[in-house]
Amino acid sequence: MKNLHFQKRLTVFGIIVLGSIILLRLACYNSYPFVYPDTGTYIRSGFEVFVPIDRPIFYGLFVRIVSFSTSLWNVVFVQSFILAYLVYLILKEFIGSTYFNFYYFFILTFLCLTTGVSFNVSMITPDIFTSFLFLIVFILYAMPDLNIFHKFILWVLFIASILTHHSHLLISIFIFGFFLVSIISKIYFKNLFQKFISKIYFIQKLLLLILI
Repeated sequence: MKNLHFQKRLTVFGIIVLGSIILLRLACYNSYPFVYPDTGTYIRSGFEVFVPIDRPIFYGLFVRIVSFSTSLWNVVFVQSFILAYLVYLILKEFIGSTYFNFYYFFILTFLCLTTGVSFNVSMITPDIFTSFLFLIVFILYAMPDLNIFHKFILWVLFIASILTHHSHLLISIFIFGFFLVSIISKIYFKNLFQKFISKIYFIQKLLLLILI
C-alpha cells in the first residue's frame, strides 16, 4: 500500500516536471534564461549578501540558493515547476481524472503558445511571483479541502512570494481585504435574506389567519 502511494506521488511529480519543461519553451528556444536590467542587481545582492536600496534581498538569495552557484537554468526551472504545480492543483479540482494528463499538458501548451507565461517564467526577475501570489490565494480560498501537505507548501510559497518584492505585501493585503469583505458581505446578505424570508412567512401566516 505504501509503495503504491509512493508510486502515485512519483507519477504526479513526473507530470509536473514535464509541465515545467513545457513552460520553459521560450528559454529553450533562446538557449538561455532571459535577463532584465534589474537581474544583475538581484544576482549581486544574493551572492554578495547586501540589501539593495530599492528592493528586498530575498529573490537574490533565492537565485543564489537555487542556482547552486552554477547555472541560472536551475532558477527558471524551479520557477516553472512552481507554476506547473499551482496549475496542476487548480486543474485537478475542476477536471476529472480520466483524461486529466491530456488536458493538463494541452492547457499548458496552449498557454505557452498564446500568452506570455513562458517568457515570464523564463526570466530572472521576481515578477513571476506576483502571479504565484494570486494563484495561491485563489487555491487556498476556493479549495479548503486540500490536504495538509499541499496547504503547508502553499503557505511557504505564499510567504516566499511576499518576500520577493516590496509591492507584494500591499498586494496580499489588498487580496485578503477583498476576500474578507466578500465573506462579510456574503454573511450579511445571507442573514438579510433570511430575515426577509421570515418576514414574508410571517405575513403569509397573518393573511391566512385573517382569511380564516
